[in-house]
Amino acid sequence: MRRDAAFLAACLVAGSCGSAASSGLAAHDGWSRPTPPITNVGAIYFTLTNDSGEGDTLVAARSDDCAEIEMHETMSTDGVTTMAARSEVAVGAGSSIVFEPNGLHLMCLGLAKPVVDGAEIMVELDFISGAVVELSVVGDDR
Repeated sequence: MRRDAAFLAACLVAGSCGSAASSGLAAHDGWSRPTPPITNVGAIYFTLTNDSGEGDTLVAARSDDCAEIEMHETMSTDGVTTMAARSEVAVGAGSSIVFEPNGLHLMCLGLAKPVVDGAEIMVELDFISGAVVELSVVGDDR
């Protein structure tokens, strides 16, 4: 118990208990196309950057606006487009990954309400290191 309290105190003083700021990870430019009122599924796109000297791996995402979020990748082979679930997405040290239409993306399953132009959805991205990154996703008819 004392050791746990000492660890927590050290984390608070150092400001590094797996936070995004200390990890060098950031997610920005989040957007999702507006969805029809009868649809409860939407795709989330954004850019993930890792400015640290170490790689990390995105392993999960969650939001109060989605019952579940899955990582997916769209691939085209010989004119046939398929989508497959991914259990993780590695982001190397000093690199960026773009989650975009026809590529990597997050699928929001069980939308609490339709995505409308200008509306915001907050998403938390979980990394294998323990870092958690917040992502603001805005409804945008691109």
